[in-house]
Amino acid sequence: MRITPGAIAGALVAALVAAGCSDGTVGQEPRRVIIATSAADVLVDERVAITVHGLGAGDDVTLWARRVDDLGRPWLAHATFTAGTDGTVAVATQAPRAGTYSGVDAMGLFSSMQVADGAATHPPFPVTAAPAVPVALTAVVDGEPVASTQVVQRFAAPGVVTHPVREEGLVGELHLPPGPGPHPGVVLLGGSEGGVTESALADLLAARGFATLALGYFGADELPGELVRIPLEYFEQAFTWLSARPEVADGRVGVIGTSRGGELALWLGATFPQVGAVVSYVGSGLGYGGLPAAGFTGGPLPAAWTYRGKDLPFVMPTYGPAASARYLGTIVLGAPVTDIAGTWPDIQAAGPEALAAATIPVERIDGPVLLLSGEDDRLWPSAPMSDVAFRRLADGGHPHRHEHHAYPGAGHYFGGAPFAGPFPTVLLWPIGFMTGGGTQEANARATADSWPRVLSTLREGLESR
Repeated sequence: MRITPGAIAGALVAALVAAGCSDGTVGQEPRRVIIATSAADVLVDERVAITVHGLGAGDDVTLWARRVDDLGRPWLAHATFTAGTDGTVAVATQAPRAGTYSGVDAMGLFSSMQVADGAATHPPFPVTAAPAVPVALTAVVDGEPVASTQVVQRFAAPGVVTHPVREEGLVGELHLPPGPGPHPGVVLLGGSEGGVTESALADLLAARGFATLALGYFGADELPGELVRIPLEYFEQAFTWLSARPEVADGRVGVIGTSRGGELALWLGATFPQVGAVVSYVGSGLGYGGLPAAGFTGGPLPAAWTYRGKDLPFVMPTYGPAASARYLGTIVLGAPVTDIAGTWPDIQAAGPEALAAATIPVERIDGPVLLLSGEDDRLWPSAPMSDVAFRRLADGGHPHRHEHHAYPGAGHYFGGAPFAGPFPTVLLWPIGFMTGGGTQEANARATADSWPRVLSTLREGLESR
């Protein structure tokens, strides 16, 4: 759904310069409506309680949230509530009657924003390089603004410092928390998009006390141009380099990876004792094939990863007639590509021996493991593939905490900083539009629920030893 502000747009602009309006009748003291927030300046992972005071009992009020991204595009969310007998609306405890989100959600206005009508729809998320983003909140009754305020969301806390890394063959960005440290170290890995893509999340991790290296491993500078036979020794070098920094605590590091990076995080934890905690977003407990620049040509694919000069094992889907029909339909109809990496039945069709050979030995990971997946992932089946890792952890007697949270209704494109939505279901890739699956609302809820678990896993693995 795209939002058409229509006649309300002018009211929103007017409201930005007014803290409140009177709506009393002649002979009565005017009523002053106020939007109260629990905080006016927060990190993007912090919840803000929003309360509207001074309404009439039973009044309907629509709360609007508005921000503008670096492309000049307005992003809007709205929710309509009915005031109680005391003339109050508490967003944290009330479900809206209508709006861009449903159910009780204190941060629904922040995570359900949609681009305004008439603005470019891609990319389908706010493009923002600024460390702080102002969000305007406006209360509208009977089509008229009655109160407004503003909340600033920050990706980076004051004192977080970022350094480009181009040394010892490494390509990335180092994000350091305030203070001299030493701080626990984390390596942050993107997926098949390549490059160094996790800067905002690295800022937030640094704000939470982790010295974070957002590390590229292909598709940037002198790195390989494709996800083919990437040596795990490159990451071992990154662990050594990071731990040797004076701002970083000696010893073990955490690894967070998303998609192919989530698979990679499990390989790294299973291979190197320096890894003390692993978080895999929409990853896989099975090794998967490489991604050559030429794409899928119908022939065998190369390995994605190597160690000590040898290819690490991987499985490739066995595409049957149903898959062929699915892809042909996508091409003919021009629809977004769905299940590009195969469905779970496609992967299972490779056979039990191939699956067993490609299973990552995650029971070797010497620390807590957090697996996060979407049950409606339509890029690749992250839920059953992550469950492969979870079952092996459980069956292999892994002595540390290990969890798999598969989120109903969530797709591939969730994770990272909560309350900075929206969390799209389709993205534009070089080969075309790619379906990630799920719904925006389910992706937002999965992101919000998983983030505290991520921080807890890192602290357990890195700070308690």
